[in-house]
Amino acid sequence: RRGERGGGDIQWRPLEREIADLFRRYRPGAKKGDGSKVNLQNHWAVRDPLRCTIVKGYKVTHECFASPLNCLLDEDAPEWYCSAHQRDVVFGARYDAYAQWPSGRSMYMNTEYTKEDIKKALRWSIAASQMEDPFSAVLVIPRFLMASYMDLLSHHNVHLVAKAERDTFSFMAPTHWEVGDRDPEGKNTAKWQVMVVEVANLEGRELLKTPEAEDDIRAEICRSG
Repeated sequence: RRGERGGGDIQWRPLEREIADLFRRYRPGAKKGDGSKVNLQNHWAVRDPLRCTIVKGYKVTHECFASPLNCLLDEDAPEWYCSAHQRDVVFGARYDAYAQWPSGRSMYMNTEYTKEDIKKALRWSIAASQMEDPFSAVLVIPRFLMASYMDLLSHHNVHLVAKAERDTFSFMAPTHWEVGDRDPEGKNTAKWQVMVVEVANLEGRELLKTPEAEDDIRAEICRSG
């Protein structure tokens, strides 16, 4: 669905090998592009209906912290998705969300759920929102009360769109491409509160955010749970 962009000089290999290597890159304990290791317990993919609602409501151009295994693929998908592995450019990814120029962009961010990663994403978004050009980001993050990133929510460009109570918000399984998207036993339901957070400057809200965005997001959270 997307042409290769930003991949530099790469050697193209048979598709079968690329797919096999893709699954190896995302196995538990495998190293990511920054040298850290894949921990599936931190990979909480938001279900497609809510993601599509966010993408539509905020005219999202970039799906950050995604992979070829969980990025949106239908007609509602953003133009770009960003991956933690440089080799994913063969599947249409852009490498490293933080290397993207934020001017005029609308980002959807669902980073790994570590306090450090969430704080980094919020700080980057807040810095981008202080540029003169339009910028918007929507983050889906846990509400960990004692985490230092919670202090960033008081910034004037940060706005809480919605909050789901604990035991009410169900994610896709970290390995949903293997086990499917069903969660009949609630194993992927968050044991913490989940927040949908907007980080945007005035220009970004006026240009990129639709009037019904917030109501649609809240309605979809209630509907899909």
